[in-house]
Amino acid sequence: MEDAGRKVDDNDEFDCGDKEDEKVEEKEGEERKQVKVGMKTRLDNRIVDLRTPSKQGIFRINSMVCQLFREFLYKHDFTEIHSPKMLGGTSEGGSNVFRINYFKTEGCLA
Repeated sequence: MEDAGRKVDDNDEFDCGDKEDEKVEEKEGEERKQVKVGMKTRLDNRIVDLRTPSKQGIFRINSMVCQLFREFLYKHDFTEIHSPKMLGGTSEGGSNVFRINYFKTEGCLA
């Protein structure tokens, strides 16, 4: 987690190479290797990358913005609804779907 949470240089942010760079850092007389985690590793291990402090911060900001919008709309007597969504094809293996005809095309409810 420490390696994945380390700041990435601007030039390295979109590097999709397979190599992981190691650099030696001296701290108070001792050498320590640091691994620079590249974009390919981050995407291949997304479940770990999403738990880094920077990604968690993004989620917190997103959550607060949504909460502020929701509170504003509630104060102005809006009602939140969750309507069914239509898909152009089947999803999740195609079993037990509700098929509909939509402008001469077959669709399904999500």
